[in-house]
Amino acid sequence: MDGPGAGGSGADRADADRADADRSGVGGTGVGGSGVGRTGADGAGFLVVGVGARGSATAPELLGLIRRALAEADPPGAPGTTGTTVALIATLAGKASHPAVRAAAAELGVPVAEHPADALAAVPVPHPSALVGAAVGAAGVAEAAALASAPGGELVVPKRKSPAATVAVARLPHHPATPSSPSSPSASSAPAGDLP
Repeated sequence: MDGPGAGGSGADRADADRADADRSGVGGTGVGGSGVGRTGADGAGFLVVGVGARGSATAPELLGLIRRALAEADPPGAPGTTGTTVALIATLAGKASHPAVRAAAAELGVPVAEHPADALAAVPVPHPSALVGAAVGAAGVAEAAALASAPGGELVVPKRKSPAATVAVARLPHHPATPSSPSSPSASSAPAGDLP
């Protein structure tokens, strides 16, 4: 599996990331950064993009899938959704350093929260996969990671697949700066943002 996130290295960086997560209240240690606390244009909400990526996943493939999923989560003209902001990307532990995941996080300007397989296995998902369960120890990655990073939130876009990637989107039930639950797993720090 891949190593820790690309947001820095060493024990000092990890400690700083954990402190950011504790302040933000968003699941996934290390979630923080200057933009995570800002609201969408009309305060409509914050989204967590859960991703799964095979080793062969490419940045254009994953970014295209994310763009399509975000369009479903925030369709033009839908009441109460315009102005949502992506707070973070969530995935399986070890995947933050995957080139496609790093590219997506950079494009969105958000951190990546990683969750261990046992934590993802504990999250009920609407579209479990026995194949994924056998491969990684959890019946789903994208849906479970999105929900694990949005405690009390709702899955607004279920798993969407491409040949080498999966994406799901959850809406946070609160402003990310509002503590809701203890932080978990690890992430790299970056400001929140939107895809162009």
